[in-house]
Amino acid sequence: PDHKHGDDPHLWLSPEHAITFVNAIRDELKAADPAHAAGYEARAAAYVATLDRLRADGQSLLKGKRDNRLVTFH
Repeated sequence: PDHKHGDDPHLWLSPEHAITFVNAIRDELKAADPAHAAGYEARAAAYVATLDRLRADGQSLLKGKRDNRLVTFH
């Protein structure tokens, strides 16, 4: 099958992309429900911090590895 990376449905595998998604969702929720904007902001920031720690942990675990290929499946 043809696999175009521009239309890759596996973006959720990337902490960087997940952060982009969280921030976009936060912004849409704030626009739709401004009265609760502070809560959306706080929860998104907490989740982004978790994703940043996840990314840092993964980079730490893989640091110095010669074979940097990663295989996933679902």
